[in-house]
Amino acid sequence: MDNIVIINNECFRDTDIPIGLLLERNYNVDYYILLDKDTHLTKDSIQKMVPKGTNLKIHYLNGFYRRKSLNYFRLLFNALIKIRKRKPKVILTGIKEDLWGELLLPFFFKKRMVYMLHDAQRHPVSHFSLSNFLVDKLDNFFLLLCNRFILFSKEQKEIFNDRFPQKKSICILKPLQKYGQSSIDKPSIEKECKFLFFGWVSYYKGIDLLIDAFENVSKKVSKNISLSIYGRVGDNWHEWTKHIKTASLYNMQIRFFEDSEVPEIFQSHHYLVLPYRQVTQSGPFSVALEYGLPTIASNIGIFSNIISNEKNGFLFTKESVSELEKCLEKALHYNEIEYQNLSSRVRLLKDKLYNEEKTLAKLEKIINLL
Repeated sequence: MDNIVIINNECFRDTDIPIGLLLERNYNVDYYILLDKDTHLTKDSIQKMVPKGTNLKIHYLNGFYRRKSLNYFRLLFNALIKIRKRKPKVILTGIKEDLWGELLLPFFFKKRMVYMLHDAQRHPVSHFSLSNFLVDKLDNFFLLLCNRFILFSKEQKEIFNDRFPQKKSICILKPLQKYGQSSIDKPSIEKECKFLFFGWVSYYKGIDLLIDAFENVSKKVSKNISLSIYGRVGDNWHEWTKHIKTASLYNMQIRFFEDSEVPEIFQSHHYLVLPYRQVTQSGPFSVALEYGLPTIASNIGIFSNIISNEKNGFLFTKESVSELEKCLEKALHYNEIEYQNLSSRVRLLKDKLYNEEKTLAKLEKIINLL
């Protein structure tokens, strides 16, 4: 069988591992995960994401050096020499914001690279940053050196095709990472309705809009409600917390979450809320589908394509706090039977959307293009 190598930043492991597991049916697949300096991940936690009996081979790189350091350059350079000796058919990568990675990979494997592009356009930020500007220029330069691409939503593929009409690309739905089953029962929605925001907390994800809407709803209803904000923080966190008036209604855990924590987090809540200002693809949304958790989301991009309003989730106009309020109110007034029916429709939606054989066929198509 041909050899395929996946090499990518650790933040994309929830996409890379499912893709690797699909490809290892027909190829020898080596997955090189580029760990951050002082990473929270452990080899055991990553290995648990790979089912027993599969042949996906995982290699761990870095975890010690900053991405711009000469030590990291030497480590990556030596690893790529070893990879080249295996004569891989293709190199799958989505590497970004990585100076040496974006310079060395084209040097070794320009014609063999297939780029897994999560964001065809950069997310909006609350203020200009010179470092972000320079990183964006480096990432764009790297894209110009690649000829084959995998994108994860129809909208992103359209944006990409407008920017790079000569490049070859396919679109697949972001594969589902299996985190395992929860050991707890979901609490009754009739006793308390629990909303969840999960993932990287940043301006474009609209956390300020969610806090404002939730505060307004909490003043109008007598039912017990709560909002959990789980994830690591990007910019302006202290500014957003000023919007919080009733701290007792919030469960805020601003930290890194182990993959093993995911099942109980999603099982212990009733709704995922994603009030994004812009969306390319969404890891938390994919996880919610896996666990039958209805999502309340902005009526944009992949959300509007997949969610049917009040049938398997709720949609509101982007950046409209008043419409988000109405969605939260509708959702929290569901009784147990209504909620279980809604959750069942989410699971049916997941089964309809994901077809591993079709996804594998698309991956092989882009791999075999020259």
